[in-house]
Amino acid sequence: MPYYQKLGEIPRKHHIWFHRNGAMPTYKGEGIAYEHVFTTQGFDEAYSIMYHLRPPTRVRNVELIKHWEPKKVTDSPLRHHHLKTANIPRRGDLYTSRIPMLFNQDMTAYRAKPAKAYDKFEYYKNGGADEIIFVFKGGGVVETLFGKLPYRAEDYIVIPRGITYRIVPNEVEEEDYLILESSGPVRIPQRYLNHEGQIKMGAPYSERDLHAPAELLTVDKEEDVDVLVKDGPRFTRVTLAHHPFDAVGWDGYLYPFTFNAQDFEPITGTVHQPPPIHQTFEIRGYVVCTFAPRLLDTHPEAVRFHGCMTTSKPMKFYFMCAEISDRAAGLKAGRSHCIRAAFPMALILGQSWPVRMPPARKSSPSCSTRSTRLNLRKNRSPSMIQNIRRVGSTKNCE
Repeated sequence: MPYYQKLGEIPRKHHIWFHRNGAMPTYKGEGIAYEHVFTTQGFDEAYSIMYHLRPPTRVRNVELIKHWEPKKVTDSPLRHHHLKTANIPRRGDLYTSRIPMLFNQDMTAYRAKPAKAYDKFEYYKNGGADEIIFVFKGGGVVETLFGKLPYRAEDYIVIPRGITYRIVPNEVEEEDYLILESSGPVRIPQRYLNHEGQIKMGAPYSERDLHAPAELLTVDKEEDVDVLVKDGPRFTRVTLAHHPFDAVGWDGYLYPFTFNAQDFEPITGTVHQPPPIHQTFEIRGYVVCTFAPRLLDTHPEAVRFHGCMTTSKPMKFYFMCAEISDRAAGLKAGRSHCIRAAFPMALILGQSWPVRMPPARKSSPSCSTRSTRLNLRKNRSPSMIQNIRRVGSTKNCE
């Protein structure tokens, strides 16, 4: 996770009384703020500690809404797939508009173009997976219990599991997302960090490029609030007895943040460099790469090698395609290209296929490989990529 952050009021030590000293009326007149240790991997990994106006355990009611099992589209031959998602119709709200495209035991990739901001729920929590929301188009603020997190086009919004949030877009009809739901935590690649945990000079970004909430959002309301909670295939309505955003302060290493693709500094060479130089995030079972505009190979005898990654399956999402080779291959912004093994190609090779989703975390042909490489490709594409239309259709996750 990113570096240490602190926002609002906190006591001088962990796990001691945080007396409010008459700052405002307190819950049942107890005169204290209530400590909440937030961690996603037990107490040995990254954590934050926040302080609430009321105990965060006050739940009025829980109700199972549905149990949704993703389905695989169909069995298909070994082939490449070009998923044309740019023109999918708008539907649903900010949380129910997610259309699953690809799945394995490590991640699920969705596209989302909401038609309206909210329907039955304004607040959402993914209790079983970290989320990376790539903002293809749009802008606004993500409200969280950690504070307000502004976002803009080409931002990665990283939201650790268990965080309740509310997306507040500037113009909902402009919002367009690629959403990655990750079974493992989203991390800065270990090779980018020195022994003290600081991002090394020479890495493609620094701490200054990672943006945490900078404005606290403290809502002091004693009222019922419904939160849509997703936990794997289960969707549950959780009714809280007070507003979830009632923190007066927090500190730690675990919090939502944004990183803009334009801030990625590409690494180049006189000859073609392999895809790991584009890595942005590290997640269990897959990585996220940003293929940013960069100087092309300058060696007079430079060639593009053919790669064959038989133990990974790339998915490339194009969000800015201006090169001649992109247009020649029929690739446009807002489209995903999935490559399966055994087809040597220019630049990148891997394996994947479109699915309506196999059952989550169960062994199947579509999730039999050991890792996934997900590339968010910003510029340049292999001219040899086949323009193959997607097989089957996906169901909305409503």
